[in-house]
Amino acid sequence: MIGVGRKIIPFLVILLFIILGFAHAFFILLRSTKNDDENDPLNLAVKYNSVNSDGTINSNPTLIQPPDSNTNMFNYFPTSLLAMYLLLIGDSGSLSPWTYRESHTMTFLLFLFTFFTVIYLMNLFIGLLNMAIEKYDNYEEFLLQKAKVIMEIELFYMLPRHKKKKEWFPDWIHYSIPANEVRKFIIAIDKNKTGFKFDPPRC
Repeated sequence: MIGVGRKIIPFLVILLFIILGFAHAFFILLRSTKNDDENDPLNLAVKYNSVNSDGTINSNPTLIQPPDSNTNMFNYFPTSLLAMYLLLIGDSGSLSPWTYRESHTMTFLLFLFTFFTVIYLMNLFIGLLNMAIEKYDNYEEFLLQKAKVIMEIELFYMLPRHKKKKEWFPDWIHYSIPANEVRKFIIAIDKNKTGFKFDPPRC
């Protein structure tokens, strides 16, 4: 699985920069720049109004929920990054203090982030991950692991008398391979594109 991780690292780096960019954009847009502005956590906190005896709602709030660091997560850049991660997994609670109808720029940024990152890039990431897994989970990889197991058995679990049996350990092993595959293998060795942890034998 290490090979799979190496294949998707460039994509993850691009995704990280996109998340950083959107986090910075939301941070600039929704942070509180002065006391008592519209993004001040105290103004974004939940307010409760009392009901008059005639059934009408009093316009002056009588109770207010004390704000905390989660009231406006975009007031601080690290929590803005966390809010972007939560949006990536489908949690939009960090934007609940604002209304989409009145905050047009925020709504537009949210649309861009959800469409290009959550919908497009995440599905692309899943596709690339599947392709990388299929590439490394092939028959050649299975044969390589099988050869390693056989090698360990021969080295550590067999007695010397077993190793003297010619039917188990012949002096020569003959096998056939297409010439074009041999050429590809030689070119891969010359260009250091092979994944061997040891130097392959050369004739």
